[in-house]
Amino acid sequence: MAEAMPSRFSLWWQRPIRSGDRVSAAFVGLFAGFWIGLLGRLILVDEPTSISVLLYWGASIAVLSAILGALFPRHAMIVFYPFTFFGVGGS
Repeated sequence: MAEAMPSRFSLWWQRPIRSGDRVSAAFVGLFAGFWIGLLGRLILVDEPTSISVLLYWGASIAVLSAILGALFPRHAMIVFYPFTFFGVGGS
């Protein structure tokens, strides 16, 4: 029985992690973490919140997500990538 050709995803997943992968995953984690922190704070609290607190939450989760992106680049790209384009739209 013939083996199936590996998909692009499996080839990407199995290749060695390069420093460029870590840097790009850190940037993706930074932008996605900002939106996750900002919207997470808005959803978790039902009382009015100041802009400084929202920015603090967004910045702290962004830094944490960037660190996670640098440590685990493949997983971070899969989880965080959809959140990087949140709020960016053409009209």
